[in-house]
Amino acid sequence: MVIGAAALAVHGYARQSVDLDLATYENPFENFKNLVIQISAAGFQVEAVTPDADDPLGGVINVTGADFDPVQIINFMNPLRPQRVHKLVGEALAELTENTGELQVVSAELLVLLKLYAGDAQSQSDIRRLIETNQQLDTTRIAALALTAGLDHVWNDFLRK
Repeated sequence: MVIGAAALAVHGYARQSVDLDLATYENPFENFKNLVIQISAAGFQVEAVTPDADDPLGGVINVTGADFDPVQIINFMNPLRPQRVHKLVGEALAELTENTGELQVVSAELLVLLKLYAGDAQSQSDIRRLIETNQQLDTTRIAALALTAGLDHVWNDFLRK
């Protein structure tokens, strides 16, 4: 599932970025090795970083090559530090239909939630621009997702600013 700046662009707010961010929900200790083997076999350079108990995510796989910008496969399952927001991403990924050759893009509402979870200044700015660009954004759904993810206080703080 496409997340990050590319997903922002699909939802109407384009900003400069040098990589493509993809989300996955895999046990990194069981599945990263196979993913690295498959990606390497396809001729790409790949580096996998597995998470530890302090990692807010579930590790990352960096894919590089001579003729394309970097791709980051950001994993949202960390068995050492499970988070409610991770489960939401896993559920969203499980609901996607498998369309051969097509990448699926995260919904605008879940993208807001991921940006809330990231919490940095760029993410806060991205949320504001995404909301400005998408007046039809379902803020009730965002509030429900935030509550489920345990980020309702972050969402409420964001709205107060």
